[in-house]
Amino acid sequence: VSVRQRVVEDLRKQLQQRDGHILTGYVGTRIFFETLSRYGLHEEAFHALLNPTEPGYMAWLEKGATTFWESWDGANSHDHSALGSGLVWLYRYLIGLKTDPSYPGYKRFEIAPMLVDELNFAEYTQKTVYGPLHIRWEKSEGKFLMDIQVPEGCTASLVWPIEGACPQELKEVGEKGEYTLRSGSYRLSSSL
Repeated sequence: VSVRQRVVEDLRKQLQQRDGHILTGYVGTRIFFETLSRYGLHEEAFHALLNPTEPGYMAWLEKGATTFWESWDGANSHDHSALGSGLVWLYRYLIGLKTDPSYPGYKRFEIAPMLVDELNFAEYTQKTVYGPLHIRWEKSEGKFLMDIQVPEGCTASLVWPIEGACPQELKEVGEKGEYTLRSGSYRLSSSL
């Protein structure tokens, strides 16, 4: 067992011991959710994000929050981005939108959503200098559906999230099982 595997297993145990609550404060929250997903704890990231008790975002909502707060207990500023990394996790991992730093402004980007058991759909729209970028996925009646809008003059690399399945509408697969999507609108589907 590698050191990394032991650290990931320890993190999983700590989350269980704390009823799935966020384990970080001001500095560590910035990488908390993405780190969980990067090492296979995607479901745990989702549950930590939606944990209804403090510390957590849902506890803020229960207290009437409409912005990110500076501290989990709400004692400080009620308009502060330091603990806002959960929002970044939503579009980078749940939706799967990752930019390519070599092509700024979403000229090229990747779509690689990570699905969670309890969620049946997710949707995200980003305004870019090239036009709207839109991603929506849905699980329905044994099928996985994706609607994607790639802005004019842009290219997306799509990694299909259903292992062993591929979108019926696309024929050409890239080197790593990725699909290249040019400008336009796509409606894609496969079995779950």
